[in-house]
Amino acid sequence: MISSFERRTRLTIVATLSVTTLLVFLHLCSGGIPDSKFSYLSGLEEGTEQSVDVSFDRNTTTSTSSDALVASPTYSESLLATPTPTPISGAIVAAVGMETDMDWISEITDPMWKLHRYNYDDPSPPPETYFPVNKGNEAMMFLSYVINNYDSLPDYSIFIHGHRISWHQEGDMVAIINSFRLPALDNAGYAPLRCDWYPSCPSEIRPVDHDAIVWGPGVHREDTEYEIGRAWTTLFGNDTALPRTIASQCCAQFALTRKAIQDRPKAEYERMRQWLIETELISDVSGRVFEKLWAYIFTKESVRCPAPQQCACEYFGQCGAKLWPVPPEPLMKWSDAYDSYMPEEE
Repeated sequence: MISSFERRTRLTIVATLSVTTLLVFLHLCSGGIPDSKFSYLSGLEEGTEQSVDVSFDRNTTTSTSSDALVASPTYSESLLATPTPTPISGAIVAAVGMETDMDWISEITDPMWKLHRYNYDDPSPPPETYFPVNKGNEAMMFLSYVINNYDSLPDYSIFIHGHRISWHQEGDMVAIINSFRLPALDNAGYAPLRCDWYPSCPSEIRPVDHDAIVWGPGVHREDTEYEIGRAWTTLFGNDTALPRTIASQCCAQFALTRKAIQDRPKAEYERMRQWLIETELISDVSGRVFEKLWAYIFTKESVRCPAPQQCACEYFGQCGAKLWPVPPEPLMKWSDAYDSYMPEEE
């Protein structure tokens, strides 16, 4: 018969071997042992206990035990030291009809761009592309995207009409998006997809003095100018003064960072959309109100007209010399220094 003393002795031996095995396992798996002292039973006599200090000085990687183990960061510390980068995300927001061919989107090379298709003629749009009413042309779709996605916006959003080729684009939209330089957008927050000043820059809308010099077709320009003045406090509140001049590159296609959108609270976009819902203006006028205001909405700058060559070089990498249409006198032209613009080396 085994005495109680022998039973306890055997249990002590088993416990000692188990703890030792555990220490070796931790060392092999994590390359080290956390900073702590492990106490384990080592005597064979009843009631004897020995404490062994196996803590490490991480600066010297020297054990305070005579049987030193080489210390190294634990597994959890290694994970903290090398965080997994979060992939960037992007949305292409297209205000289109249900029959619009968008197959060309597949030719965009960066897979981060995901299509958000807002079909203005869809009588029952799905929740992810919901809009309350088809008014204001692309303005209703763009505002609805911002409102629908405000709390989960991607890093970048590009707003387009869905044309692959159009008179108001400087080339193929596939090439425009493929060449777009995100670092420049990070710096600017807002960027037009068109760099030419015609027909909007440098001073197309003069809502206080109504003395604009027009050098383009001016479709509904005067109506739009007056309606911007009338709607200003509804759109932006009583504390925001109506600028004397409003101008930006044509034509309601642009790129934004998430920060540029979220610099305004969601409630402001809801208020803008509500004005669009309630206005009795025809869509060609109410939509143009926002077309002339997008740059202001996202930058709070009433005149946002980067020199064409600067715009083309910084945002699209097209830095070769080019002749751009020049505004007629007495309209102001950009500085001649920008005709041979080259970006600063990063």
